[in-house]
Amino acid sequence: MKGRLLPKAAIPLLHFSYQAADSEFLLPAYEKLADAGGITDPNSLDALDPTERARVRRYVQARHADYDNLYYQYQLGYLDEQFYQSRVVNSIRRMTPIWTEFGMLDDGTPEFFAEIERINSEQ
Repeated sequence: MKGRLLPKAAIPLLHFSYQAADSEFLLPAYEKLADAGGITDPNSLDALDPTERARVRRYVQARHADYDNLYYQYQLGYLDEQFYQSRVVNSIRRMTPIWTEFGMLDDGTPEFFAEIERINSEQ
């Protein structure tokens, strides 16, 4: 199975993003988010202090890149329709508000941004 190769410049950013979201640092923030409405509710971010918010942002940024990559794999035919529609599309729909809140909705490829818009226009 082929996967999308990330540009060399993106790899350190993703590595740093996942490192910043290491569970010993992220778990307390996620517990606060869960109590306040969950990761997909932008209002729940108000429960976080600035450091926790920055850690969650890094994690969400890395997840955005992951979903951009999953979309690319889908375009190439490496993900089947059922998996893409049931898992990926639903996750993209749920994550869109938090990506919007963090101003990263269009941080990925133009194709992925168009897909996010398509998915959310079908609600």
